[in-house]
Amino acid sequence: MALPAEARAAVRDAVSAWARNEPHVDVEKLTDAPRWRIRVGRWRALLDRPESDVVRVLRVLDRKDAYRR
Repeated sequence: MALPAEARAAVRDAVSAWARNEPHVDVEKLTDAPRWRIRVGRWRALLDRPESDVVRVLRVLDRKDAYRR
């Protein structure tokens, strides 16, 4: 399923805000590896933030699919 344009923009804005350390982003560190989760409505962006200033978006999924292995 493709990410709708409106959701894509919201996720992009949330990731950018988190990268700037803005406090209003719903972000949580996951227990497995150095990964993070950002919640944007029904979407979950799973991220990797290595020691550099680069934030990698690993995937964006509907919340019902985001945590399945």
